[in-house]
Amino acid sequence: MGFKSDPIYKTWYPFVLTDEAMTHAMIFFLATVLDQSYHKVVSTDWRTHADQATRLISERLSSEKLATADASIAAVIVLATAEFIAGNLDAFDVHMDGVARMVELRGGLTALESYPFLKRKIRQVDVTRAVLRVSQPRFPLVESRRLRPPLNTFYSDPEPTCGQGIFQLTQQHSILCNLIEVFGDMYELITAITSSQGEGNPHIDPIFFLDSTSSILHRLTTSFAPIGYGKDYVHLYECCRLGTLLFTRGISEQSVWPPQTRIALFDHVKESLRPHIKEECAWMNLKLWTLFMAGVTATGLPQRTWFTAQAANITLKLDIRNWEDIRVLLKQFWWLPKLQEWLCKDFWEDIVNLREVLSAL
Repeated sequence: MGFKSDPIYKTWYPFVLTDEAMTHAMIFFLATVLDQSYHKVVSTDWRTHADQATRLISERLSSEKLATADASIAAVIVLATAEFIAGNLDAFDVHMDGVARMVELRGGLTALESYPFLKRKIRQVDVTRAVLRVSQPRFPLVESRRLRPPLNTFYSDPEPTCGQGIFQLTQQHSILCNLIEVFGDMYELITAITSSQGEGNPHIDPIFFLDSTSSILHRLTTSFAPIGYGKDYVHLYECCRLGTLLFTRGISEQSVWPPQTRIALFDHVKESLRPHIKEECAWMNLKLWTLFMAGVTATGLPQRTWFTAQAANITLKLDIRNWEDIRVLLKQFWWLPKLQEWLCKDFWEDIVNLREVLSAL
């Protein structure tokens, strides 16, 4: 029953069953996922399905009605996603140019209000492209959303690099593709928070805010690492998932987790941060960001000491010596400075104090 209530089941699959272009696009997408997941070379025959989908969509361009139909737009979105997973960013850009043109002919995203799942998919893929290309999204992320007054003082000062490190890791490591939709929603939420500007105060719809954070938290707590990957990659996945979970919990202003819940979560975080994780720079940066999210969450608890010691060790390896260097690193991941900066700066002071003690021994 839960499967049938899934929007993919209700919206995507009917297209697959009734539209030839979407059928070919989905076969190519699934073959690409298998290729990237199991590191096998998929037969070039699978590429013919992408070519077939592209040919069918091109034939529809002579008819604006067919070219801008839901199934046509959905097929191009699936092709774009497959090329992204495969690392073919030039092909990904070409497909996104096509989506932008199709949506424009349709009358813009507002013309898709009756198709929220399709609209959401377009935004997710558009946001992914914007982050990877360090450019502005083609489609507006912020409409008319109002945020309750107590939060206004926290959410401003947009950080254009926010999430870039996460999306780059996702593009490089197929294991993280399971989280790409969550990351897209997170980027949209942060962009809405930081770029909403009214006549004096930032504003965002509280229903949108609460629904978004609740949805993200729910999916992060139920999206476990896929099977078939080595231990290093599972730790990478869990590091991304748990760090994002801690960040979301920190900005959501939801009820405080019971001590036993936080202790169990800290145990999972510790396991994901064990030395199994590779000591490549990008992975170490992610590990340090997750340690900051965990250290902030553990304020006032004995578990903070462990996170402080691990962070001190990594900052020494990365030769990080001051707060500004830390801030540059943190804002490559999920980051809301007006809310997090003072908490992370306090954690950094603990790290500095521990480093001074260790150097005196």
